[in-house]
Amino acid sequence: MKPTDPNYRPPSADYIALTRKCPANWRSGFTGAGRYIVACGGKEEPVYRNGKWHLLVWDKEERKHLDYCYDDDIFRSI
Repeated sequence: MKPTDPNYRPPSADYIALTRKCPANWRSGFTGAGRYIVACGGKEEPVYRNGKWHLLVWDKEERKHLDYCYDDDIFRSI
């Protein structure tokens, strides 16, 4: 269906998130040897939010969760 079709609806944010690929090797940057590890015992997975990929991680030194943004390469307190 083309955008000019009267029945056309743009894809939803959920559809876009599901069809976007996760960052390559996303888990490898957060192994047990570093300061940050993947949250929820390693079970947390990246989410696509506001046009960017995010991952919930655990800071072992500060003992708190952080939101890591792959696109900006920044950790943010939550």
